[in-house]
Order: sequence, then structure tokens, then C-alpha cells
Amino acid sequence: ASMREQSFQADPNAYWKVLAETDDSILYEWRIAASPDHPAQHEIARIMLGSQDIYRIAYVAKVPQLSKTQRNSWIERLQRAILRPVGS
Repeated sequence: ASMREQSFQADPNAYWKVLAETDDSILYEWRIAASPDHPAQHEIARIMLGSQDIYRIAYVAKVPQLSKTQRNSWIERLQRAILRPVGS
């Protein structure tokens, strides 16, 4: 199952949104409410296509929802991230 499908399996009311998308990158967020099976969780993540591999960077907090300030800060940080060869 995809990550999106897994979040909806954990919480049928899960929130999932693509925030930005390019040919080689996708920035998205999702959150789920707490249940007896798992804690609440809010994640902002970015998947980037490198020259030979796929990379995923993320920030996750075990809270129902990040504050607006935290959310915006992590969105900006993840959007600014770039791939660099080792040693550069």
C-alpha cells in the first residue's frame, strides 16, 4: 500500500495534501488523529528525484496539528533543500 493509503487505513479521516510539485520533486503533508493503535501525527515531506536515486526528507511531530508558524517554517525549509554530490 502507498503511504497515502496507509495513512487512511490508520485514520479514515486523515488529511493529505500535495503542497507543490515539479518534474523532479513533490512536497506534501498529511496528518492523522490519535487512536488506540497510534498517536496523532503531522508530517511534512518532500520526495526528490536525483540523478540516480530517489530521496525523501521529512519533518514529523506526534501532535494532531503543527502550529501555523511551525508548519510554514518546515514547508520553507523543505522547499529550499537541494541535492548536492558528496564532497561538494
